[in-house]
Amino acid sequence: TGKIGIRISSHPVARALAEAGGGLLTATSANESGRPPCRALSEMPEALPAKVDALLDAGTLGTGTGDLPSTIVDLTSAVPRLVRPGCIPWEIVEGVLRGE
Repeated sequence: TGKIGIRISSHPVARALAEAGGGLLTATSANESGRPPCRALSEMPEALPAKVDALLDAGTLGTGTGDLPSTIVDLTSAVPRLVRPGCIPWEIVEGVLRGE
């Protein structure tokens, strides 16, 4: 699509890496699109390590927001569009966009 997604992680290791690198960090999810997220390296698809430059084992991740992925919102047009529902309900996103 020519678009990029921006996410601010709540995980302390990801945040520390981003800060150490000047504030930005690019990474892939350790799961295939539409598949459940991985909580540990042992859950990662076997083919993934050959497709990435580096892996960092930060231990087993907690459930945090449960099994819900990040909410994805497309802000590239005049009317924001929900691309994927996730851990932040759309109603809250709409309130933030309205300045509430």
